[in-house]
Amino acid sequence: MRKILKFKLFGNPQIYLEDEPVFFSFSKINALLYYLAVNPVISRDEIAGLLWPNKSEQSAKKNLRNTIYQANKALNAEYIVSPNKSILQLNETLVVQSDVASFMSDPENNLDEYQDEFLKGFFLKDSDNFDLWSTKMANFYEQKFMQYCYQKVLNDIKLKRFIDVEKNIRRLISLDEFDERNYQLLMQFYQDQNSNGKVLEVYYELSSILNEELGIQPSEKTRNIYEKTLEIVNCAKERQKKKNELKFF
Repeated sequence: MRKILKFKLFGNPQIYLEDEPVFFSFSKINALLYYLAVNPVISRDEIAGLLWPNKSEQSAKKNLRNTIYQANKALNAEYIVSPNKSILQLNETLVVQSDVASFMSDPENNLDEYQDEFLKGFFLKDSDNFDLWSTKMANFYEQKFMQYCYQKVLNDIKLKRFIDVEKNIRRLISLDEFDERNYQLLMQFYQDQNSNGKVLEVYYELSSILNEELGIQPSEKTRNIYEKTLEIVNCAKERQKKKNELKFF
């Protein structure tokens, strides 16, 4: 029975056969498999040029053939196949899974697949083009996550499904600590939940970041949420003060 080949590409990348991590003898095997996990069908010329940009065409293709052989040998199955002389792809008759594919199939409902940036910490020292591709894809997936995460937050608030709202807004803030839109969303959420102390905490957090890093103050819209909350808090304190005075007399 063939084992399931699993790719974890968000965060520090890892390849598994079932639940056992697989380690390869050189990093370009990893790079080839990572590239195929995202691009199921590629040309030999494309990947050879990407992984060995400083080699002659003949040498690059020879290195590619060896890399394919070593990959399949380590995986104990023909996971990388070549339908014709110019094309490479993952074997469709074998089971291959990846967090990237799962996330992209339904981003809003699979947000937890996105654990961290794409191929975090993985670089090829002699292939700037691969690293540029990796960076481009990391930016693409991050933007995709932020887009769908923000939309899910709005939908969850609208439908009163609050369990993941705070967590997801915090994830958005962690990806872009200068985007006031996310702080405003969190402040408004806390305000609607009558968690006014948390609204003030978020405002002070944002104010500190903007002042220390950019030398600016929060926008008018953010200040309005803060001032409205401050008014609510002060009114509550005043009412409590009057109640205490009445009890005294």
